Amino acid sequence: MSEVLERLYSPMIREHANQPRNRGRLRGANRRASARNPLCGDCVSVYLRVDDGVIQEAAFESFGCALCRASASLLTEAVRGSHVELVVRLAVAVERMLTDRESGDQELLGDDLIGLACVRGFPSRVNCVLLPWWAALEALGQPQATGQPGR
Repeated sequence: MSEVLERLYSPMIREHANQPRNRGRLRGANRRASARNPLCGDCVSVYLRVDDGVIQEAAFESFGCALCRASASLLTEAVRGSHVELVVRLAVAVERMLTDRESGDQELLGDDLIGLACVRGFPSRVNCVLLPWWAALEALGQPQATGQPGR
């Protein structure tokens, strides 16, 4: 693998892309949303079971690249057991980490989600990582990110 691809596809990203956690439809989901990037064809659906404002379970289906799969896998691991407001903060923190010079809530992200920062150096791939987060926000009835491509 070339040096450039090794920077983009870190071992953590490759692991989650090749062995995604929580992949598939979630039985009992009471929230669901899909997002699509018309520029590259990535499509992801996020399924959540939310009870009393807390995400009890999360899963996803993805028809997209390794970055989208890895991000969706990491998302489902990160949000389980979290209150909806924290998930919104996580989504904003991930987006800011990838798009802003001042990333704000990085301490909120933890090592795995910070591992997505390697994509920042590849602007054309940032939406691949953000797509599952945008779907999760939509599933939670939260405002969408400004950079979100159409569906």
